[in-house]
Amino acid sequence: MKNINEDTLDINNNLLVLNNCLILFIITELMVGKCLFKAKNKKVFNRKIEEYEETINLDGIEEKLNEDYINNLNFGSIILKYCHILINTLSKENLQTFYYNINTLKILPYKIKLIDLLKGRVVGGKYNPNNSIQLVEKYKYALPHELTHMSSTIVKNNGFILSGFHQIKGSNSYGYGINEGYTQYFTEKYFLDSFPDIPQAYPVEMEIVKKLICVIGEKEMEDLYFHSNLNGLINSISQYSSLEEAQSFIAAVDFLKLYIYKIYKSKELKNMLEIKLQQINYILLKCFLNKQKEEQNNGISAEKLKLEREKFDNYLGYEISIENIFGIDTLNIGVSIDAEDTLKRKILKKDF
Repeated sequence: MKNINEDTLDINNNLLVLNNCLILFIITELMVGKCLFKAKNKKVFNRKIEEYEETINLDGIEEKLNEDYINNLNFGSIILKYCHILINTLSKENLQTFYYNINTLKILPYKIKLIDLLKGRVVGGKYNPNNSIQLVEKYKYALPHELTHMSSTIVKNNGFILSGFHQIKGSNSYGYGINEGYTQYFTEKYFLDSFPDIPQAYPVEMEIVKKLICVIGEKEMEDLYFHSNLNGLINSISQYSSLEEAQSFIAAVDFLKLYIYKIYKSKELKNMLEIKLQQINYILLKCFLNKQKEEQNNGISAEKLKLEREKFDNYLGYEISIENIFGIDTLNIGVSIDAEDTLKRKILKKDF
């Protein structure tokens, strides 16, 4: 069996195999989709990708922390500690939204609702576009995650909410899943040492983000997030795939965010989740291989390419699946891409 982790890095052959996978994904999605087009589900499963908004310029924002105001907030010491870490972590350019919001932030109690209990939903905190954080007191260490949302959220005059990679206007929402994944990733990376009780959250979305960072790059992802630049993220992904695939990738992660943690999943929903995860794996690997092909053409050494590949493979192996993340066998899915032989076998047998 020839492994694409070998020094030869036969990138072109693996890209060819992946392109064959895409045709099967489309056919399978159309077939499964027929089972889902009930009236109550049409809006959810047929979500249209809305035109996304450009980020806005916050040059000239006063770079000053009102420590007296922050200390007087509930959990002020936690918030102030977060602020000092963030200021020492981010570039000056990436702190503009943080300074725009921090000195008017409000902390409010969050009362757990019956619907939260019925849906098995644990809500520790919630950042609202009116620049307030609602917090369940016993989950006070959810604050760093919510403060990261605050540091990347701007409400435009036309009513659009730009929150990291998430864009919202009325009931229209796009980029929710990838935004939560990156917010949790950034929070754990920079704040877990100082706040070891930060709740674990969004495991699927976070693993997707880790692989995406191998394609886009750590600094570029950070810059795009703190400028609320979803458009820039889509353009960065499309450099190694296509605009349509980049948009469908964002939408697929949104779908996962909405349904992957549901306690009860119908057979149709499980099938659709399988397809979405297959598409996500396909696009992530295609982008990564195209990036490596470009680097190979630019004279990057085989040794460096291999190190990059090992880092990419580090995140749950080659594929992201619910089984890998949760250790359960409810959805044993994903396209295995560790070798051409395995891929071809799955394609020929339609074994996914």
